[in-house]
Amino acid sequence: MPCKVYAKTFDAVKNEDKYKDIEFEELDVDENEDLVIEYGVRGVPTTVILDENDNVVSKFSGNVAKSVLESNIDEAIG
Repeated sequence: MPCKVYAKTFDAVKNEDKYKDIEFEELDVDENEDLVIEYGVRGVPTTVILDENDNVVSKFSGNVAKSVLESNIDEAIG
């Protein structure tokens, strides 16, 4: 299951000290259908990065490498 594989990467990044002030959430698509529609989720896993005003800054699907997740977060937070 791709989500379980990606969870290891996601957890590794969210536990890094440099991201301690960022809120990370994992959501089940079956339990959050409204968010699936709102953010246009078409596959899992999907990562959506929001700014402080809840605007989508980045969105990507798939089991991406840790470096890809980090670079997207770094770009979003400037």
